[in-house]
Amino acid sequence: MPLLYRLGCLCLFGLNAYAQDPQFSQYYALPLYLNPAYAGYGNGIRANAIYRNQWRDLGQYNTFAASADVPYACGRLKLGGGVLLMNDRQSSTVETLNGGITLVPAVLEGDQYSARLGVYLGAGQRSYRRDGLTFMDQLTTTGTLNPTQDPFATASLSRAFFDVGVGGLIDFSFTDSDEDDKDASKYGDMDWIGISVSHINQPRIEMGAGVPTYRLPMHISLHAGSRLGFGAWSVTPLANFRMQGSLRQLDFGVYTGYYQFVLGLLYRGVPLSRQLVGQPTQDALVALVGIQSNGFSVGFSYDATISGLTGYTGNSFEFSLRLRLTDFIPGCPDGKGKPNGKGARKQLSCPQ
Repeated sequence: MPLLYRLGCLCLFGLNAYAQDPQFSQYYALPLYLNPAYAGYGNGIRANAIYRNQWRDLGQYNTFAASADVPYACGRLKLGGGVLLMNDRQSSTVETLNGGITLVPAVLEGDQYSARLGVYLGAGQRSYRRDGLTFMDQLTTTGTLNPTQDPFATASLSRAFFDVGVGGLIDFSFTDSDEDDKDASKYGDMDWIGISVSHINQPRIEMGAGVPTYRLPMHISLHAGSRLGFGAWSVTPLANFRMQGSLRQLDFGVYTGYYQFVLGLLYRGVPLSRQLVGQPTQDALVALVGIQSNGFSVGFSYDATISGLTGYTGNSFEFSLRLRLTDFIPGCPDGKGKPNGKGARKQLSCPQ
């Protein structure tokens, strides 16, 4: 494939990147970003952090995000809440800072299922840096640079916006909680399906100074998985289909767990779709390794590019950390918030 074609593809990616959300290969390592309904999902207070280096050969495409969430139980009332922060550098000139809270106002829970609805309320700020830019009126025949009068050089290139998202999650557990308590190393069977919609209000980003005005398109994610336990082993097939603007992306693969260790292999792309210059939307193969112990987990993933940009952008990688800060669910003074075994059963067997 000619170099010119590949560079053309890269330019098309760059022109549309400002309207797309960052992606994570370890999407369960940042559960509140995947779906606000994950707030308070578990058996105690937890904190998550993730760093992604995207296309390392192209320079500064880095994303760092962190979240913390807590469940609350008082009798039959179960709630969840959390905070989410993210800094996304889309190049040396474009940077976006997002932050907000996630709330799960009620959890419907039975012996073998739970259903949750969550909402995200937040704000963001998108900034364009002008460091190192040279404007047309600065150029001279002598090679020196004149002071610029371009309005772009002096305009305020930072805009704040309000953001809203919602999500829902249903899961089913098929292992008796008493059996889980006898041997914590055993995995239970579990199925789940969730949907989330980000940027419901489609925030308007209007920078001025010649920068095109645009709206952040809604980001829809449909995710599901099934964990199959075999004693100390687990096998977890999972998938995440995402839509945002013209983007269609599917992540699917499998995690295998053995005691504290997790290995995973995923594919990203939509192989039957042709969206860009008539080429299949292959993106990457992802390999993952993780370890979990005593409420602490760490994960590393590596994305091997398999698209037409192979050899020109470099590959991507991620580091993730998760820490369970408490082993109990905060609740009423009467102690009804103590763990009942269900929260621990509903932890996914992957670095999250």
